[in-house]
Amino acid sequence: MATTIITNYAKRRLSFKMKQSLKYFFQFKYSQRKVYLGIFYAYFFILSGYGLMNSSLHWLWLSLIGFIIFRNIGFEIAGHRYLCHESFEAKNNIAKYVMAICSAFGFYGSNLFWCPGHDYHHDTADTIKDPHSPHFYKIQGKTWLDVLVPQTQDPDWNIPLKYYSKLTKKAEVMFVHNYYWLIVLPPFVLLHFIEWRICAFLWALPLLLAAPSVFIINWTTHLKGYRNFDTDDKSYNNTLINFLSLGGGLHNNHHYDPSAYNTKMSDKWYETDFLNVFIIEKFLKK
Repeated sequence: MATTIITNYAKRRLSFKMKQSLKYFFQFKYSQRKVYLGIFYAYFFILSGYGLMNSSLHWLWLSLIGFIIFRNIGFEIAGHRYLCHESFEAKNNIAKYVMAICSAFGFYGSNLFWCPGHDYHHDTADTIKDPHSPHFYKIQGKTWLDVLVPQTQDPDWNIPLKYYSKLTKKAEVMFVHNYYWLIVLPPFVLLHFIEWRICAFLWALPLLLAAPSVFIINWTTHLKGYRNFDTDDKSYNNTLINFLSLGGGLHNNHHYDPSAYNTKMSDKWYETDFLNVFIIEKFLKK
């Protein structure tokens, strides 16, 4: 009885402290965040289309660089493998903040928005409480942006506080969280005055490919592919998805050992995680 009271009090105190620090972006209701994201991605679409129609295709090399920065470094390495699963230790504070800022530039919002839901996904994989499972997914809305939000068919679904608390202890996460728009908007606006095609091909077009990939990868790799390991879920490795995402499709391997920063766990020649592992080992890992 006494233990329960103390535990509940501690949770309330932690919840209060978190609410005091979760500023601006995260405090907006989802409907408000959806409006802002919708405006930005509509602009990205227009800018990308205008760039493709009025520029040399040589500019697409910038899009490959942007895709690696936003999807591989920002999302896959920083948001997924480092913050969600803590699969490696950053070599220094510079590496920590570079990863956090790259994840912010992806216009997904604060990592406090996506990471807790993904952690919870691993603990409840392919059950009715899983917020990312295609088998129990329920889109709460009518736009494509709604698929980016953790949601499930369980009416009592809620992400436990512990999945947020570990992130709020990281200075780089809270820095990006508290100053999100001050970090992403100035460089984005400045690039328009330097060279608008840099903004179109290095930023807008890669983001139009990277943002939906978060949903597509997780959805597809829980529906189709092959399995190396008999895990307690419906995760699969998908060779096509792994190729298109530059190393994000070895999902069954990942679910077998989420703490591993290298998802290549076999001698199969078509299984590769070279790019992500190269970046982690050469530039980010201690």
